Amino acid sequence: MSFFRIKVAKFIKSHYFYNFILTIIVLNAIIIGLQTNTKINEGFSDFLEFLNHAFLIIFLIEFSLRIYVYRAHFFHRKWDVFDLFVVLISIVPETSVVSVFRFLRVTRILRLVSIIPKIQFITQVLLRTLSSIISIGVLLMVVYYIYAVISTTLYGQDFPQWFGNIGESYYTLFQIMTFESWSMGIVRPVMEKHPYAWIVFVSFLVIATYIVLNIVIGIIVDCIGEIKDSNKDLTCEKSELLQDEILNKINGLEKEIKNLQNIIVNMERNK
Repeated sequence: MSFFRIKVAKFIKSHYFYNFILTIIVLNAIIIGLQTNTKINEGFSDFLEFLNHAFLIIFLIEFSLRIYVYRAHFFHRKWDVFDLFVVLISIVPETSVVSVFRFLRVTRILRLVSIIPKIQFITQVLLRTLSSIISIGVLLMVVYYIYAVISTTLYGQDFPQWFGNIGESYYTLFQIMTFESWSMGIVRPVMEKHPYAWIVFVSFLVIATYIVLNIVIGIIVDCIGEIKDSNKDLTCEKSELLQDEILNKINGLEKEIKNLQNIIVNMERNK
């Protein structure tokens, strides 16, 4: 690696560069939000557009430096590739004459996912648990379907605005699951005509909210523990490899010192 490349590598890995890029991402998010305000955009549209372009240029320079330092290895780093994809997607509204693509600028905010380690960790947890969460989602949809059929059959005729068909029942059950006016707004009016309706709705809440969602939380917590354990193992392996490397270097230095001593001794003898 050349001297200049080493200097660039140190620069992009520095704490100052990290904070600078993080600040630019946050400012860019604020500017994008201000551009949605009609009054502000009318008075400062040119200035906001200038800042938006300036931030994009900074991001492109950043990636140019990263690719210059890491070369082909850049594309082996998943978060770097994700960052590059996000920025390239956000270029579309700058090169397109169709204003509808302007919303793609907001994708730059997704860079916070990759640049902040804690958000990276949470994203890693969510991705690892995705298959389990999908399975639980399928189970939840089965529970929804069963209760939607039950509620439509039992209460659809008297309360068509809530349970007139499967779709209405799905939406109403979702509202009940979120506890949004479920008791006074839905269940109690139904119970005035169907006194035992509470059995259906309370059992649905227990299954859908307290059991299924707690399973999701349990899976996420277990995954967090697994990731932390795997990170500890990786750290231990890295430290062991580093120790072995240091020991090998020390042994090599000892051999070189002995060779130098032998050379000096031989030179003195020849004198």
